[in-house]
Amino acid sequence: MPLLSSELCRGAAELLVECAREVAAAREPHLAGDAVDGHSTLSQQLGGTSEPDVSQVVHGSAPEALLEVPGKGRPAHVSDVSKLIERVSWIAEVAREALVILHGAGYEAELLAHYIPIVEKIISQAEQRVFQGVMLAADKKVYSLFEEHTELLKRGKAGKPIEFGHKVLIAQTGEKFIHHYQVFPKRQEDKELLEPTLKAHKQLFGTGPDVLATDKGFYENMKQIIKLEKDIVTVSICKKGRRNQQEYERESTDEFNDGQRFRAGCEGSISVLKRVFNLGRCLLKGFKNYAASVGCGIFCHNLVLLTRL
Repeated sequence: MPLLSSELCRGAAELLVECAREVAAAREPHLAGDAVDGHSTLSQQLGGTSEPDVSQVVHGSAPEALLEVPGKGRPAHVSDVSKLIERVSWIAEVAREALVILHGAGYEAELLAHYIPIVEKIISQAEQRVFQGVMLAADKKVYSLFEEHTELLKRGKAGKPIEFGHKVLIAQTGEKFIHHYQVFPKRQEDKELLEPTLKAHKQLFGTGPDVLATDKGFYENMKQIIKLEKDIVTVSICKKGRRNQQEYERESTDEFNDGQRFRAGCEGSISVLKRVFNLGRCLLKGFKNYAASVGCGIFCHNLVLLTRL
């Protein structure tokens, strides 16, 4: 089947992209600049998966009612959003008809076939949120037209409350070598990652670690800690919430504090990965290439450490 190389398919795809961008900007102007620019920001933070409150409230039912959106950007008229949705819906319908004709003529038209369902999902999102007041689940939304696998990550950091990308897990040895990493296509709770990470460690080294140090996100309950301490000498995971005297004493030992200092040092490695090995922003297309770029950066990080021995 021949590929379509004419300006017809490319022009239709570009028009779909531009109109969908306008709908996204009108729907959520404070997110549109990040969500539809096609550049996924890498997040190494392993905690915080809930969606920030970006609820939109429509006052009144007249055509000139305003859509009040918190954050940056001017308020959008509901009638303007409706016109944008109608415009994109019409173009999507023309694109579907063109795709049928192109397939009948023996052309694949891959760009057109790829973008049509994504644009349809964006239209559905806009209609549900703006006109029906439906708050969609975070994993049901499209945050990037060009990288539809992108997720929203709430980190709670000052100046960067949210980022777009994927969770990345890294595990380090005492010599700072990253011996295990994983890029998650879908968000998982930190406490769900502990067991597979320990399993990967045993597969690589033949035994479990002497010291296990993580942040509070990996804490589940004290039963989990007691179980881990049967096989690991030092389990340096802080408890969430209030502590009794025995738990306070456990977290006051020199071994526990050494583990937490080592964990804090891992933040420095994350900073190096972002600044030196360009993992702060991924410019490659597709989730597989996204994950591959993380692996490439980690390989270079370990290679530099090896040259210093």
